[in-house]
This record gives sequence, structure tokens and C-alpha cells, in this order.
Amino acid sequence: MAKKNKNNIPIFLIGLVGLFFVLIITLVVYNLVTVQYDYNDEQFNQIDEWVSFRLMEMPEDEYILLYNYDEFCAACNELKQDVLKFANSNNNDIAMYFADVRKQSLAENAFLNPAPTESIPHMALLYNGQIVVQRTGVSNILDLLKAIDDGEYIS
Repeated sequence: MAKKNKNNIPIFLIGLVGLFFVLIITLVVYNLVTVQYDYNDEQFNQIDEWVSFRLMEMPEDEYILLYNYDEFCAACNELKQDVLKFANSNNNDIAMYFADVRKQSLAENAFLNPAPTESIPHMALLYNGQIVVQRTGVSNILDLLKAIDDGEYIS
């Protein structure tokens, strides 16, 4: 009769613990090398009041990308890193502005926002203060960012 090998359980546990540590180390390294942006980072133009935005001297013959979001909106949070990465590295050097609609009054949004919206996330491309194209929703905004990056809408 063959004896049972009692050493298999400790070897299995050691392997499991080793695998767990490799997974943890991989996650830590991934988080260290992955850049996470925030709307309040200083390289991003945050609109605190539509009045001040409207009083700003707008560049003539230049495009502006306006992104309306809500910090607590699930769809906005899904888009957040894609939109901020685009803003940080857009190849067309388009000035981009971010407006947290929760911080704006409804009246300001309706009358002072150059691209007022009732749904978020919302993005509008403006030229000389006029809307060239605007989109709402995650997939539509991602498509718009890709189109802008590919040179569509930009002449």
C-alpha cells in the first residue's frame, strides 16, 4: 500500500502565496507607470463661471473644444481619462475647456454657455464662437475625439 505524500499541501500553499505576491507586484507596477489625470490638474482649463469664460478674449480663427461633465456622472467618469489624455496630448493644439455643470447655475448654462446642453457628458467643437459639431454620450464623444485627432472638422 502506497503512503500519502503530506508534502503536497505545503508546496501548493507556497505556490499560491507566490502567485498572490506576483499579482500584487504587477498591480503596483502598473499603477506606477499609468498616468492618471484629474480635471483640476493645472494643465487643464477649468471653467468656474460662464460669465468669466464669456468675458475672456477668444482667439479668432482658432478651434476650441468645450467639455461639459459632472463629477458624479458615471458616463463622465468612464470618459474622464480618455478626454484628459486627449487634452494633454492633442495633436491639433486645440484649446480645451472643462465645465463641471454641477458648479454652474442652470441660467448661466442656458444663456452663457456657448454650447448649452441638457445631457452630459457633452462635448462641442467651436470655431469663432460657433458650434462646428457637438456630441453627447460616451461612444459619440470618443468617436468625436478620434475624428478630431484624425483631422476631421479641422481645416
